Formats: sequence, C-alpha cells, structure tokens
Amino acid sequence: MLRTVRAKISAALGAALVASFGVAASGTPAHAGITDCSAGALCLYTQYNFRGNPVQIFGNQPDLTLYPVEDIRSLYNNSPCTAVIYAKPNYAGDRVVLAGHTAVPRIEPNSPVGDEIASVRWGDCP
Repeated sequence: MLRTVRAKISAALGAALVASFGVAASGTPAHAGITDCSAGALCLYTQYNFRGNPVQIFGNQPDLTLYPVEDIRSLYNNSPCTAVIYAKPNYAGDRVVLAGHTAVPRIEPNSPVGDEIASVRWGDCP
C-alpha cells in the first residue's frame, strides 16, 4: 500500500545516530512491532516503539512525498543493507546512514533529525 512521507533530516552519519535521533540504535529487534516489517524493507512508523502499520520502503525511492505518511516516530531497517535517509527529494539535503538491521524506537519531533523523510537510497550490502 503506497503511503506518503515528507522529510526533514539533519546531518548525521552512521555512529552519529545517537546524537541525531536522540536515542541509541539497536542492532537487534527489541519490540514486537518490528515483526510487522517485511524482510528487506525499511519500515517507517508513525508511533513510537514500532507501533501501528509500517510504511515499507523497498529499493531506492527518490521522492517519498508520493506516500501518505508524516510524523515518523520510529523506524527499522529490516535489511542487511545500509539505508541512507535524506531530508529532501532526489537524495538531496541532510542525510542519515542507517546500518542494516538497525532499530530506532523513538524519534522525537524536536530532535535534530526531525520526523519526516523525503527520499531513501540503499547503500552497501554485506
């Protein structure tokens, strides 16, 4: 099911997730809601702790403004690949690199990263 996501993400890379998201990223799933995320997907949730139906992103997405989702509160990369999340469409603006199988259970709306995402590009796969 297609949903919309607009984005606003401050600069941060890999290990800077803690500073960017304001929380520690987990290398393994710690919440039952993550089980709703299909293998190989980047899942975006509008509630903290992976609650609700996830918007599942597969493959490169240059413009997530076509999907009806706003106010991202948690996300999970259920792929072995790195996902690069951008603040603007067409892989522009600030970005965050999310390692494979990384869970971010809480993104605060006032965090440096914000709570919206505009484009996603998949990176390295082990």
